[in-house]
Amino acid sequence: MKTFASKMAATTGMMAALSLAATPAYSASVFFTPSSQLDSDPIEDAIATTGANGFNLTIKVDTSGLSSPLKSLFFDGERDQTELLSPNPVQTPESLALLGPVEIVRTQIDLSKVFFTINFPGGTGVAPDTTLELLNISYFVPELVNDGKTDFRFLKVISATTVDGSDVTSLFAAPTTGIDVQASVPEPASVLGLLAFGALGATLKRKKKVAA
Repeated sequence: MKTFASKMAATTGMMAALSLAATPAYSASVFFTPSSQLDSDPIEDAIATTGANGFNLTIKVDTSGLSSPLKSLFFDGERDQTELLSPNPVQTPESLALLGPVEIVRTQIDLSKVFFTINFPGGTGVAPDTTLELLNISYFVPELVNDGKTDFRFLKVISATTVDGSDVTSLFAAPTTGIDVQASVPEPASVLGLLAFGALGATLKRKKKVAA
């Protein structure tokens, strides 16, 4: 007869297995650079400056885990219309040769956001376990607002196919959290140093007044 502890262990193991089975096992991905963490909010950040070419973005694809070359890729996303204007996308020669000429459709649903769809219709294909730069995009930045809101993100991968005709859409992940484009910020240590220096200056000034 199984003990209570062994029954609990078996039940726990079964629940963990079911949980893992219900979670999509992504391997390939579509992503962009640069991104980093500059502040305390959970959104990834990217440093930019105001003016022409104020922010430059590179979109990439990773074909890790595919068993056949990637032939076509179709995904969509959104960007903040108030901070990122006049995109100038340049397709890399490698992605042009392997996935064909890119097609980009933009729809302005409201004044603050532009939704876009990017389609690589197919070519000779990107080999498995390869990271390839697809597009380099430059934006005009009229202003930078460190508001903790997403300025650029992918929404989902709509479809992905390989040269053997397989639908591999479910294998692709896209970073849906996006990035907040902002000006560079001082390191926390620098901020604390400035605050400490200011407090010291204020203390010395008060002492000088008392002595006078």
